[in-house]
Amino acid sequence: LKKIFILTFLHFSLFLQAQNAQDIIDGLKKELKANPDQKRTATIYSDLTWYYSDISIDSAIVYGNRAINESIKTADSILIAQAYGDLSSVYLKNGDYKKSLDYMKNVLSIRKAKKDISGIARVYAGIGLLYYTQNKYDLSMKNYLLALEYVNKTNDDKVKNNIKNA
Repeated sequence: LKKIFILTFLHFSLFLQAQNAQDIIDGLKKELKANPDQKRTATIYSDLTWYYSDISIDSAIVYGNRAINESIKTADSILIAQAYGDLSSVYLKNGDYKKSLDYMKNVLSIRKAKKDISGIARVYAGIGLLYYTQNKYDLSMKNYLLALEYVNKTNDDKVKNNIKNA
């Protein structure tokens, strides 16, 4: 009986989570129809990439590519880095480690150009996770150590805690 209760609870929780993501996706699509400015459009596509990553990888990739194209049009390097990062996460979830790493390298070059210390730390931590997922522990540790090197240069406690707990 206890197992049935737990399984029912887990099934219901997953249903609610998927439903919540679908509600967010529907709202974002509705906002797109209102023809927002270019930066907002790029942000919406990036958000759709993120939310679709748990529902439909194919849709997430489509929106990820749209996010990259729209963000490039804005010439806003932070938006561009976000779009590349979101698409990298989709490929990581999908097990396409090469594409994920390629996109992470794009994000890293943008963050380095902007001298975004917290962003650089997060990217190195992401690369560490990517290698960890592939059981490449030496490369994983190397990137986590690089992340810590950068995180120690920042006063951003949230980033420090996230990386130290990775």
